[in-house]
Amino acid sequence: MFAAEDEGRTEDPTELRKRREREKGRVPKSAEIPAALGTLGGLVVLFVSAGWILSSLARIMKVYVGNFASLGAVQEATMIPMIITIAREFFLLLAPFFIAVMLLGVIGNISQTGFLFSLEPLRPKLSNISFTFNRMVERIFFSKQIYVNLAKTIVKVTLITFVSYLIISDDFLSVMKTGRMGVGEALRSLGYMSFKLALVLIIILLVMAIPDYLFQRSQFIESLKMTKQEVKQEFREQEGDPQIKARQRQRMQEALRTQMRQAVATADLVITNPTHYAVAIKFEFDMEGTPPRLVAKGEDEIARIIREVARRNDVPLYEDKPLARFIYDNVALDQILPGNLFELLVKIVAAIPTLRAKFQERRVA
Repeated sequence: MFAAEDEGRTEDPTELRKRREREKGRVPKSAEIPAALGTLGGLVVLFVSAGWILSSLARIMKVYVGNFASLGAVQEATMIPMIITIAREFFLLLAPFFIAVMLLGVIGNISQTGFLFSLEPLRPKLSNISFTFNRMVERIFFSKQIYVNLAKTIVKVTLITFVSYLIISDDFLSVMKTGRMGVGEALRSLGYMSFKLALVLIIILLVMAIPDYLFQRSQFIESLKMTKQEVKQEFREQEGDPQIKARQRQRMQEALRTQMRQAVATADLVITNPTHYAVAIKFEFDMEGTPPRLVAKGEDEIARIIREVARRNDVPLYEDKPLARFIYDNVALDQILPGNLFELLVKIVAAIPTLRAKFQERRVA
């Protein structure tokens, strides 16, 4: 009734939104999984160490109850150390149980959320406190979480009652026979039956925790859904305003074109495709015989600009489709042309009178 779509939140949450919520300590998880795992761990420890626990209890009872008369007069000076000793004995006795419960509980949480530490959930938020009538009615009568919890409770009680009845009825004759057993044997028999019953019930709770986790996850994703405007705003924050980025690209292109125009104006030769590709070459007429370099290249619109700049600056244009395309594809800007093209370039220079004259003048100089 209060779905995200009704509030205009129709878009799935972005990874940035999920990451921000995780930093706040908000992650999808079910409290049933760590509770069931912790109880299972404690039960297994009790079953494995039952003999040691009983023998330790018997030893404590024998020392402090069986020999009570030999302990002497009850005084404050003797009672405090004795109480501390008994507390230490019980702590060591129950420590494996509590360690197993805590360890399995932590594993149950980590298996759902991964390693996560955040103090944000502990920070008080007054905005969460609201006593308005509409909100109270919404939370009490129209909350999906309440109906799901009620359904879980009914299913749990029904399953636990049914399974308990099956197990107890199956072991009923064994329970009746304990009256003819010794105390130790009867305790072992009843302990085994109790462990079997508790283990089956815990496994049932653990299995039921899986759909609960899936429900909690779906509710979490539902609560994080965003409006189209929020998605656009987040994209702007993460990637930048598209209009600003477009203006930046335009300025960069203008700067590159200005630099390219200057390079073409000082070039010695432009080889064209004739319309789709154009490359500008600079000959270094020095004593060291430096090879020619590629100072500008482009296709389509850029090629047209190269040709126009070349014409305005009296740079010779030479049409050679295969050569123009080869240089465009294989030579990077400001790189020396391959040596296998030198002979061909010499022929081009010889075929263009103005370029040949310039070549001879620079050589003489």
